Amino acid sequence: SSSDLVENDVDAEKVLFSYGYGASLPTSAKRRLQHSVHLAKRVIQLEQANTSLRAELERERKKMKDTLT
Repeated sequence: SSSDLVENDVDAEKVLFSYGYGASLPTSAKRRLQHSVHLAKRVIQLEQANTSLRAELERERKKMKDTLT
């Protein structure tokens, strides 16, 4: 949603400032860095989901194996 995008922009802005990128950064470079921040956060979210799903799959496999034996 658009509110998520605004919130993500604010988050990205904070990350950029924390690394010393301020208002002097050209807009296009700033947008690319913000986009990189968004992508990095999304990768982390997906990795966490993947890890969680793999653990759940492993539990289900073990449950099935235990049921069959």
